[in-house]
Amino acid sequence: LDIDNVEVNDIDDPVLANFTGINKFDFSFGGNFRSNFFQFGASANRLLTLLKSDEKSKQSDLAFREYFTAYAVGFIPLAGERDFLELRANYRQLLNNKSIVDLGAFYDYDKKFMLGFTYRTNSSIHGAAAITVMDNLTIGYAREIVVGEFSGQLGASDEITLRYTFDQVQSILNNPRAGSSSGRKNWR
Repeated sequence: LDIDNVEVNDIDDPVLANFTGINKFDFSFGGNFRSNFFQFGASANRLLTLLKSDEKSKQSDLAFREYFTAYAVGFIPLAGERDFLELRANYRQLLNNKSIVDLGAFYDYDKKFMLGFTYRTNSSIHGAAAITVMDNLTIGYAREIVVGEFSGQLGASDEITLRYTFDQVQSILNNPRAGSSSGRKNWR
C-alpha cells in the first residue's frame, strides 16, 4: 500500500469529519423458514434509525442507516438423494438505497464436498469449495473477483473458513441436510 498515493474524494465529508464514535441503541427484526426443499428469510436492520423523524436525526444516523436483507434457497435432490443442488438468491438494500442481488448455485456431494459460484450485481464473481473432514468439521476456501469497471484497480479477495458444528441435533422437519452423515434421511 502506497500511503502517499491514496486519493480521498471528500476529506471534508461531515459524516467522516464530525463522527463522534458514540454507541447507540438500535434493533433489528427478521424471520426464517426452512423445509426440505426450500428456505427463505428476511430482516430489517437498524429500525430505530428508520423510525426517527428527519428533524430528530443526528449526524451519526447518516453513518449508520437502516438496511434490509432477504434470501431464498431451493434444494434439489440428485443422485438418489445423495447429492443436492442448491440454488440461492440474496438481496440487500444498502445505505444509499441501492440494491445488490447475488445469484448462485452450489453442488453438495454426499455431505462431504461442496463447490459453488455466485454472481453479484455490482459486478463480482465468487467461487467457493469446501470439504467436510469429519461429521462436524468443514474446511473451505472462497475467492471473489471484481469483473466490472474497477477490476483493474481492485484485487481479488480470498477467504479460508474453518467451521466446527457443536451440535448435530436433527430438525423437527427431519431435514436431510441436517444431522450426522452416518445415516441417510428419509424425504417423506
